[in-house]
Amino acid sequence: MKKRLAGLLGLGLLLTMLTFGCTVSVGVPPYTPPPPAGYARVVTADTVNVRVCPSARCEVRTVVYRGQGVIVYEYNSGWARVVVSDSGVGGWMDARFLRLP
Repeated sequence: MKKRLAGLLGLGLLLTMLTFGCTVSVGVPPYTPPPPAGYARVVTADTVNVRVCPSARCEVRTVVYRGQGVIVYEYNSGWARVVVSDSGVGGWMDARFLRLP
């Protein structure tokens, strides 16, 4: 009797989930792909390090500031290869901190 009741409850739960949908939130915002390469972008964070290579362990080449323009040439694992518009300095920065102008 208990097995049959448990089976019916499980089936009812499955049908409810299929009918109304089920979502799980783990506190991580949805992934937003970076903008396409080769275009002007604007820095969105107060300060962002521009590095020699696409890693947080690499040497910092320069720092860019909110509102400053860059040109993006390539993306690699969440990093953008950029050239800073006003100084011409190139390097890699975290692509999350870029938006369309």
